[in-house]
Parts: sequence; C-alpha cells; structure tokens
Amino acid sequence: MTSKQVAFIRARWRGQLVETCRHLSLELEFNNEGDSTGNYVCIVCGELVAQRSLALDTEDASPRTR
Repeated sequence: MTSKQVAFIRARWRGQLVETCRHLSLELEFNNEGDSTGNYVCIVCGELVAQRSLALDTEDASPRTR
C-alpha cells in the first residue's frame, strides 16, 4: 500500500461515525518510489500501527525454542 493510499483511507475513516478500529489487518507501507517505509498500517482505517524496527526488537526479545 502506498503512502497516498494510506492517506486516502485515513481521511475516509475519519469521515465516518464508526466504532474504534481494532487494526486486525495490517500491510507494509511503501513510498511513491516503491521503497518500503518500514511502517505497518491498518488497511481498514489507515492508522500507523507498528514500525519495522519495533517489530524486529519484539522478535529479538522473545524466547526461541528449538
């Protein structure tokens, strides 16, 4: 999903009188050149939910099983 698409979804969501979004569906965001921004956004409301660096830190902190 591009940054432009995210902005459109976010604007559309803000115009609705809907319950809070639960952010169940996420997608990696890309800039207009096609490069990843490292951000994960909700495809329903367009809100930034996680950044790649934060997601990697969480994975590193979890115990690994063999």
